[in-house]
Amino acid sequence: MMSFHALHGRARRVCMRMSTIGVLLLVSVLAGCSLPSSGAVHVVDIAGQTSEPIGLTAQPPRQDATPEQIVQDFLVAQRAGFDDEFSVARQYLSSKAAADWDPAAQTRVYPNDQAFSTSLQPDGGVRVTVGSAGSVDKNGVFSESAPDTVMTSDFSLARDADHQWRIVALDDGIFLSVHLFETLYVRTPLYFLNADKSALVGDVRWYPTNSAATFAVRGLLEGASDWLAGAVHTAIPAGTTLQNSVSVQDGEALVNLSSDVLSASADDQRLLHAQIAQTLSAVANIESVEVRASNSTLPADDIPDLPTYPYGTYSLAVLAHGVPATVRQSVVSAALPGSSTSAIAKLSLESLAVSYDGNNPVFAALNDAQTQLYTMSASSPQPRSVLTSDEVIAPSFDQWGFIYSGRTINDGVVSAISRSGSVVPLKVPWLKGATVLGVRVSRDGSRLAVSYTADGTNTFALAGIQRDDQQNPTAISDPFTIANSLTSVKDFAWAGEDSLVVLGSSGASGRESLFMVRQGAPTEELMQPFTGTIGLTAGRGRDSLTLITAENTAYALQGSGFRLLATDVTSVAYPG
Repeated sequence: MMSFHALHGRARRVCMRMSTIGVLLLVSVLAGCSLPSSGAVHVVDIAGQTSEPIGLTAQPPRQDATPEQIVQDFLVAQRAGFDDEFSVARQYLSSKAAADWDPAAQTRVYPNDQAFSTSLQPDGGVRVTVGSAGSVDKNGVFSESAPDTVMTSDFSLARDADHQWRIVALDDGIFLSVHLFETLYVRTPLYFLNADKSALVGDVRWYPTNSAATFAVRGLLEGASDWLAGAVHTAIPAGTTLQNSVSVQDGEALVNLSSDVLSASADDQRLLHAQIAQTLSAVANIESVEVRASNSTLPADDIPDLPTYPYGTYSLAVLAHGVPATVRQSVVSAALPGSSTSAIAKLSLESLAVSYDGNNPVFAALNDAQTQLYTMSASSPQPRSVLTSDEVIAPSFDQWGFIYSGRTINDGVVSAISRSGSVVPLKVPWLKGATVLGVRVSRDGSRLAVSYTADGTNTFALAGIQRDDQQNPTAISDPFTIANSLTSVKDFAWAGEDSLVVLGSSGASGRESLFMVRQGAPTEELMQPFTGTIGLTAGRGRDSLTLITAENTAYALQGSGFRLLATDVTSVAYPG
């Protein structure tokens, strides 16, 4: 197997021209690959797979093969490269191209039901075209393709000293079908610490299955992705390196780090152990982890058991006749004193959000004109206006009680509103001029999911929420775009540590459906929504999914269908 740095080295581009034949290898995104338009799609937990990788055998070039045959056979040979360090695949290249080609620069993933289309070009080069499901960059980060995207690559060839055709110019990277990709790679969250070190936050990567443990630890030592780095922390001292590959025997992983970790405090050593152990738990068959520093074992007592999804048990919140209420066992109960009912009902509230304060939750909602954001609670039942604009974004709470909102026609600012009502403007230049359809804060408080449209295009993205030592939000990072296969989003909610349930549409059909969107992973279609669904909420997992319809009725997911939960309600919300 190639070393981590060899496999994930910087992309190199081959710029070679020969008078006899050739065009520069290009990869261009032209249009996408749509999700299925009907039928249920089941989410597969790649990290939980325990089967051994399938064996692939590469064949060397055929004698007197044509340029098209050379390219076609090369595409087959590069699939087996993880077993032979791409040695056979390089036999299809000239000596210089073989030395320059970096197969780890990018893994381009195409749908299982598509095959390569090859054609001989006028200049003698070979063009390869195939639909695109997504790609993985040199750091293991997956990006999903937009609908109907296709990948096109042009290969330049020339005859060698034996008069055999060989590839002399090609793009770095390899092609894999979705099936082979999910077999040869494992989805691996790298776990970092949230703002108050009370939870772990995953930065999802994909690594070759047969050496994922080593890749994962090295990725953890290198740090979080740029968009997330300012929002999370690590207990691993800067400069720490992995002394050798991670060994795994009988379910135990041995991680030998440099002596840098000895400079960390005892508490930080426990935290870094927790980060490494949770990261490696995503790799199949690893049950325990021993961490060493220059071959000296670090103490493994009192390792904190940090949650990856800090979410408890809560009642569903609703707006019943315009007033916040709760639902327990299908019984709707008032959440606020009756004396406040009249004043609140006059506001015709919508877009309810609720805080994580189980004993005395704070409710936030918009008036029917969407020009005012109000808050109220059992201890302060009179509605208080905390934000006014021409059109206000539906609110979302973080675990420290901040409410996130702003202007729908955005001015490049997301507003964070404290419990006291003070407004913290957070600059988000990439939203300036966009129409924001919704924002949702992750349960750990480190990420903001945003759905917005700009120039007629719908975008779904995650951004890191940076905070000071008191967990006050101070900045929003640049975005990391996810769910590129979705063409519209109506509503969404966090349902897991790195997953959201989305009501939206995908592909040319425009048919509305429910999707599971996972950070750094392909979007999965779950099922068709209940007829007339206009919004949703979720708590923990898909089974917590609750829908609200235009007929003011709430339904809860039960098995493969929905059961009636409440009537005469106009909004549903779990905390967040």
